[in-house]
Amino acid sequence: MTNVPGFDEIMSDDESLPDFDAVLPFSDLPWILDIDLSELPPPTQILPKEPSPPLPEFNQSGFKIGLVWAGSPQNSNRAIRDIAPGILDELSDIQGIAWYGLQKPSPVELPKLPDFIDMSPYMGDFMDTAQILRQLDLFVTVDTSMAHLAGSLGVTTIVLLPYLPDWRWGLNSTQTPWYETVTLLRQTVNGDWRGVIGKLKQLIVEFGIAKLRGMC
Repeated sequence: MTNVPGFDEIMSDDESLPDFDAVLPFSDLPWILDIDLSELPPPTQILPKEPSPPLPEFNQSGFKIGLVWAGSPQNSNRAIRDIAPGILDELSDIQGIAWYGLQKPSPVELPKLPDFIDMSPYMGDFMDTAQILRQLDLFVTVDTSMAHLAGSLGVTTIVLLPYLPDWRWGLNSTQTPWYETVTLLRQTVNGDWRGVIGKLKQLIVEFGIAKLRGMC
């Protein structure tokens, strides 16, 4: 059993359950309590912001952008959620970018991006991954647990979504009530990832210009 503020008990899978009166899936709570988006509490960060000492791989010059283009092979939505790494090659002509792959396990095929670095050997657990995410200027991912980790850390993140995404992301907005630093970039045509990558290129350029202006 683990003690966490706001919870009486948190049990692991290998522990015997105590006596209880009812079972309720956590994701059903908003429906049971009749809560709408305006009543959600403000997003909070779950881990300290202080980064660990940078890895040598982060000594590259340029804007540091992390990429995740696929999730678990066991996920039933992978056919519509994952992006073929070759499609990401269209980002290769953006100047001044240092690219980092946060795909785990290390993929067989990598995007053909300039000076691309596979960071999977350093990603032992979510705490290791959190330290890597904190050292990025921008994180780009499909809908995986990495999107939620980055959002909870306050990392500037773009989540690439299929035409019909998971319910958590809604259907139209570019923002999400769950995380203040996450932007949603959606397919407007079912299966059209190339259109999404085209919009992503524009956002990356705009983000780089804004960041440079902030340094002046």
